[in-house]
Amino acid sequence: MPLLYDVAYTIKMSKRGPPREIEGYFDFVVPPLEGFWWQDRADGEIDYARKNDFNFISCIRLPDSATRDLE
Repeated sequence: MPLLYDVAYTIKMSKRGPPREIEGYFDFVVPPLEGFWWQDRADGEIDYARKNDFNFISCIRLPDSATRDLE
């Protein structure tokens, strides 16, 4: 998860480094970490007693100007 914050703050602080303009960039507040949880079940229900069956993904929202081709 530290990598998520590294990417977010690198983009946010890009305005302070050598002149490299990101098209559509605007100053933004790095939002909090978000987590999405789910279970892969055929009936679509959630069984809270089966904690090992949960899947999750963590993310930090970034502005639309932050695309995969930023390097």
